[in-house]
Amino acid sequence: MEKISSQIPFTTYSERRPRMKKDILRALRRLEATKEMVQKAYLEVEKPQRYWYGKSKPNTKMLPVYSIFLRVQCLGPYIKIAVFLNSWLRKGITTPKFEIFLNPDGDEWINRILDENYKELRWSNSFFRNLVNENRGYYEGFERDGCYNHTYKVFINADATKTLKGLTDWYTQPKKPIDCLMNWQNKIREADIEARERRETTPWDEDMSLIPETPKNFEKWLKKNCLNNYFIIYEYSKNGQKEGYCTRCEKMVPIVNPKHGKPCKCPRCKTKGTFKSLGKIRTLTTSGNAQLAQPVEDGIVVRKYSYSINYCDYMNPRTHLYEWQRILMFEDETIRVYNWDSYKNKYMRWVKQKYNYFDYAYYSATRLYPSNIKSLLKKSWLKQSAFPLWKELPCDLAKYLNIERQYPIIERLAKVGMFKLDKDILEHYRYTRLKAEDTVIDFEASELSKNLRIDKSRLHRLKNMQGGWSALEWLQREKQENTIWPDELIQRLDAEEIEPSQLNFVPSQMTFIKTANYLIKQCNLSCSSMEDTIRTWADYLNMAEKMKMNIDLEQIYKPKDLKLAHDKLVVYRSQQGIDKMVKDLEKKWPKVDKQLPKLKKFEFAAGDYVITVPESIKDIVTEGIVLSHCVHTSDYYYDRIERDESYLFFLRHSKCPDIPWYTLEVEPGGNIRQKRTTGDKQNEDFKKAIPFLKKWQKYFLKKLTPEEKELGVVADHLRVENYKQLRKDQKKVWHGALAGQLLADVLEADFMKAM
Repeated sequence: MEKISSQIPFTTYSERRPRMKKDILRALRRLEATKEMVQKAYLEVEKPQRYWYGKSKPNTKMLPVYSIFLRVQCLGPYIKIAVFLNSWLRKGITTPKFEIFLNPDGDEWINRILDENYKELRWSNSFFRNLVNENRGYYEGFERDGCYNHTYKVFINADATKTLKGLTDWYTQPKKPIDCLMNWQNKIREADIEARERRETTPWDEDMSLIPETPKNFEKWLKKNCLNNYFIIYEYSKNGQKEGYCTRCEKMVPIVNPKHGKPCKCPRCKTKGTFKSLGKIRTLTTSGNAQLAQPVEDGIVVRKYSYSINYCDYMNPRTHLYEWQRILMFEDETIRVYNWDSYKNKYMRWVKQKYNYFDYAYYSATRLYPSNIKSLLKKSWLKQSAFPLWKELPCDLAKYLNIERQYPIIERLAKVGMFKLDKDILEHYRYTRLKAEDTVIDFEASELSKNLRIDKSRLHRLKNMQGGWSALEWLQREKQENTIWPDELIQRLDAEEIEPSQLNFVPSQMTFIKTANYLIKQCNLSCSSMEDTIRTWADYLNMAEKMKMNIDLEQIYKPKDLKLAHDKLVVYRSQQGIDKMVKDLEKKWPKVDKQLPKLKKFEFAAGDYVITVPESIKDIVTEGIVLSHCVHTSDYYYDRIERDESYLFFLRHSKCPDIPWYTLEVEPGGNIRQKRTTGDKQNEDFKKAIPFLKKWQKYFLKKLTPEEKELGVVADHLRVENYKQLRKDQKKVWHGALAGQLLADVLEADFMKAM
């Protein structure tokens, strides 16, 4: 591709032509309204009145025949147009409202705006149509009495008509002379815009001319390595299926006992996939993302692709390869980001982004085309880069290289094989910019051990245990206390991402080793994660302190069965003082009681069931205590109510509406997030109530205001994001009938969408 020279002067007409001098224009002969214009200003015609949307009113109105009067004269190289208003002429004012000066040879015009005494107010470069439209009722728009003019009429004599028609070519000449003026102005303005856009896009085209061709086997590599799902498609046979089509191998392979939707593994390429019966699929698609890095002059380009395949005809699938971003990175640390986007809503092209934002969160890991990595490493600024050492980059390549150039510790960690800590630092960068004064890492130090604020022996231990951010913090705490802790305990805490700050509530009598061993024991006893156990322990000690228990005693701060001790305190406190709990919650969440009255309109009864609304926090607390679930003790329910993310409703039997049965968490848009009864369960008897809930959701939707519908859209988005985060964190249910299942899967199965 030929490189476009940046020396081509793309200038607008206004930049290339000599500009008209205002002093010369002021000195041109003054044009007053003629007697004929004054006479014609009083001519009127009966016209039907119209509404703004075009429909005629039953009555008519006398309106002026002419709204605008023009007087045109050629004065040397210029054409002067005096614009008179009908209302001024009727008042006896013969001075023009506007004077328009045209320079046909220089392709320019300028407007002079005057008052009734011919005093200059200001100058303008507006179009004629916009200039006159400022005085609505004379060109087009509303009359003072509400009548709407669909047409307007301009008075102009024959000589002036000939002059204005001379502005355009005869074969493109409109019938009306005023349209000739407007077409001439449009042509000049369009040329100005085109020149301005070419001046903006020329450097972009220069950058795009640097981009090499896509490698010939790139799409083939992407198809085999970057798709999110692969399938073995088979056709049903009465005699049993013997072979199926592997979408990765693109060949027929032997299969045994296939079942539609069942996980499988291709015997040929060993790729994990899913069986799909041809008779049960109408549309079958999959997609993936990949990146291609290529060398360019003085830098590299990172190209991002999306790829999708439709297997309607599985032997000849339809494919779509879409390149949506290009990031140019140069040796002088200049970065330019281009997106394939609509340019000024005119056409699609590569558009330079105002901000160099790297789409880090678009997908978690980068699938990078590997065949040309060696050519990239020939670049001087990439020779020391550690990105080829990663089996799979934890983030976008451009993002990684940009951070690596700013913080050499990223390169150092990868080169010594400490990838987990490296990944944790990059993850930290995702949420907050790394700072030189960071308390965990010293980014300015020249040695790795000093970077990590630990000595070399602890650095060796950290490397051997493949520790991450949490392990580093524990080793730093170990160094501060001048002691040595078992690596096994540090590894266990690091595996569950437990940081020292999370255990600040632990009594000082508990050493690190005692604390870690106690947590591990309680995790095994309650089948909970360490994070949940820590939360339970903190809640237990907080309740014990409020109940004036002596938490300095070991049997108090370190119960043998933490979960049992915690639950006993919950029951005791609920029996001891609901009023006190309610008072504390009302103080902590003052907006909840104010939110609840607006939910009254959603109360509903039909058949055997009824939906009621809590009238105060006390009702929520009572519901939680009676049903023994966490709705009254979990702050996030109150927080969601205050933020209008979700509300609590009570599902009860119509025969006994005062007795708690099920608690519902419902979004502002009517979607039901959770349905829970005694012990945070959902029993078989609930199935009979599902038709009633669907009927209630329809009633709910009818009651929604536009504002509540918007809140529902926001809440729906927040729920989806929460599911993603729960899956990423691999949060599980640790006790009860659903123990071992992913929490996101449980919540998603419990979800009921309002239809």
